[in-house]
Amino acid sequence: MEQIIDIKDIAKILVRKRRTIINVTGICILLGGAYLIVTPSTYQSTAMLRIKQTQGLGNSVLSSDPSYSDTMARQLMNTDAEILKSRNVVEPVINEIAGDSSKLPTYEEFVKNRIETKPYKETQLLQVSVTGKSPEEAQEANQLLIDTFLKRLAELSQVEQKATREFYKKECEQRRRNCLKQRKSSNNFK
Repeated sequence: MEQIIDIKDIAKILVRKRRTIINVTGICILLGGAYLIVTPSTYQSTAMLRIKQTQGLGNSVLSSDPSYSDTMARQLMNTDAEILKSRNVVEPVINEIAGDSSKLPTYEEFVKNRIETKPYKETQLLQVSVTGKSPEEAQEANQLLIDTFLKRLAELSQVEQKATREFYKKECEQRRRNCLKQRKSSNNFK
């Protein structure tokens, strides 16, 4: 039971229904055009950040395990992505971009609707995309976000280094006191 499709029959159907076809096509074109007019244009600026893994495990046994370093790299990437989206980084960008505008987007709206971060393939690169109403606004917002993020990382690093210095200072002082105490005990023993 073969079915034969006759092209002449199809052509007759198309000619008969041409009004419907033209009307449906025209309506779709009009709806698409109306959507383009009503929807505001958005532009996106993308930057790549290299997230460098710290050398804290340089000579340890764990540093040679590839799964450990991959896990640490992913964790560091996610941590930096969250820092980039943190209130301390984003709010100064919102205030700078908005300038004199009375309608500031909220922190939540800005992060949800305008910032996107994702790891770039299987590398140490973090892709940061920011959207804006104009190409210049998107570019400026992205640059401000990156600059503020780098300043925040520097602040966090300085706080961590200060805490480490204070720890070492206290530890050294404690060990010095222990040494003096041992020396005194040793002298008393003689």
